[in-house]
Amino acid sequence: MTEPNMTLGGMDRWTNSEAYTQYAEYHAKHVHGKGKAASPVSEVVRRAREVIRHGENSKHHQKVTNYNARALGSYRKHGAGSRKFAGVAKNVCALRCWGFDPHGTYTR
Repeated sequence: MTEPNMTLGGMDRWTNSEAYTQYAEYHAKHVHGKGKAASPVSEVVRRAREVIRHGENSKHHQKVTNYNARALGSYRKHGAGSRKFAGVAKNVCALRCWGFDPHGTYTR
C-alpha cells in the first residue's frame, strides 16, 4: 500500500490548478461519461482528502492506498505517458487526484 503524500493544502492547490480542471473535464467526458467503472474525479479527490485527514481510520484508506500502489508501480515501470493537461502528464494527474504526487510539488 502507498499512503498519500500530499497535504490538504497541497490538495487544495492541485484542485485549483489548470491541469486539474483539464484532467477532470477529460475524465468526465472520456472515462466516467462513457460508462466505464470509474468514479468521478470529484469523488476520488473526496476519498483522498479523507485519507489525508484520517489515515488508517478512514473507511477509504485501503481503496486509496491500493490504487496508489498499483498506479505508482505502473508509473515507475512505464513512465508518465504522452497525454498532458496544462503540461502535466495524465498518469501524474491521476495519482495526484488520489493524493499521491510523484514529483512532490503538492506535498507541503
